[in-house]
Amino acid sequence: MKIFPCLIFFISLSVSNFPAGKCLSPENKINYNASSAIQQENHPDWIYTPDIHSVELYREGWDLSWPVIDLHKEIPLILEFDDLSGENPTYNYTLVHCDAHWNPSPIFPTDYLSGFQEGVLRDYEFSRNTLQAYTHYRLKIPNDEMKPVLPGNYILKVYRDYTPDDLVLTRRFFVVDYRVEISGSAHRTENVAFFYTHQEVDLTIDHQHLPVSDPARELKVVICQNYNWSNALYDIPPTFINPGKIIYNWDEQNLFPGGNEFRHFDTKNLKFNSDRISHIEFIRPYRHVYLLPDPNRSETSYEYLEDLNGKYYIRWDEGSDSYLDADYVMVHFTLPFSAPMTGGNFYVWGELTEWATTPRGKMIYNFDNHAYELIMKLKQGYYNYRYTFQPEQRETNNPSFIEGNHYETENEYLIFVYYADPRLRYEQLIGQATFSSTIKKTTKH
Repeated sequence: MKIFPCLIFFISLSVSNFPAGKCLSPENKINYNASSAIQQENHPDWIYTPDIHSVELYREGWDLSWPVIDLHKEIPLILEFDDLSGENPTYNYTLVHCDAHWNPSPIFPTDYLSGFQEGVLRDYEFSRNTLQAYTHYRLKIPNDEMKPVLPGNYILKVYRDYTPDDLVLTRRFFVVDYRVEISGSAHRTENVAFFYTHQEVDLTIDHQHLPVSDPARELKVVICQNYNWSNALYDIPPTFINPGKIIYNWDEQNLFPGGNEFRHFDTKNLKFNSDRISHIEFIRPYRHVYLLPDPNRSETSYEYLEDLNGKYYIRWDEGSDSYLDADYVMVHFTLPFSAPMTGGNFYVWGELTEWATTPRGKMIYNFDNHAYELIMKLKQGYYNYRYTFQPEQRETNNPSFIEGNHYETENEYLIFVYYADPRLRYEQLIGQATFSSTIKKTTKH
């Protein structure tokens, strides 16, 4: 099922790879050509140009938060990104209201936006004393120009020079009108077939204060693990319907592979090698950070590692403002493999690759080193990542092929509840909660 038909064509970044440990002369320049346009129908989080990096969308005051805001509170979302092109184009933005499956809602922008339907990104500054020059942009949503006034799913579109078809980036976010109470837990399943590998998400929706005539039809539930929308569960049927409450407690329909804790590396300070860095070299014009080779974890026992569930944050320990002072470095990933795999490709995956198997994260096999390798240009900070295998002609990828699956893994589960009021032409987001698989029970309004 294609669940995100909002977006059609994408231009992304392709990175050439070099054998680990070999020096690059000034003539061996890294190739950052944009790939040919490819169809990407199921991912509203995308970067369309190779010059755009370090895109973040978070709740103000908490840059590791998910992009979810309360319709009735004043805490806005903050969009941040860098433009490495050296140019200074005019960047515009707009918002698109969508249903639970990320189809554009059949309503007009004037129905869901207060103010203008198009805005200009006026808040930008230039990097300071960095090897890689860039322009840093910042946008607050809502703002004096534009404010979403209806609850639901939204896609933030950024484009060039008042031309909506010249997209730069897109990001999804959520505006909630909290009208139901969600309680439940994420835990080890009792399903014997998945007992050691999967986690079960059970929940109860209390809608006593919401007049719903047919809750099984009018209320929709979406569950997402660690913001990985490729394996999100949609339209889960209820197990029981009681007066004022709907219970979702299945043995299979609500299961997720546990996965493994995310891998990490730290480039906040390049004066020394952190625990995952082998060595650092300066190869004009960039500093190159070589990560230690990553082992295959598909057959290893579970080991707890505190992580950010796939996210990253930008930091430079010696700067006063990391968003302007942090530099870009070339990070070398190495995944040893005795021979190249057929029938698909390996990717580095996480927020650093828009939670998708993008050309920017595609690895290339190095026959000399018997390993898959990738070089990514990343801003200094702390990063989480996983490796995943993407079979050819398949929409879903398979991180467990390298990472393994464990029921003990700490994961965050985002629960979204939508109300399809038969009197309206759009779906309202009326509840949201986040469960952790290490916490017994969670209740959110």
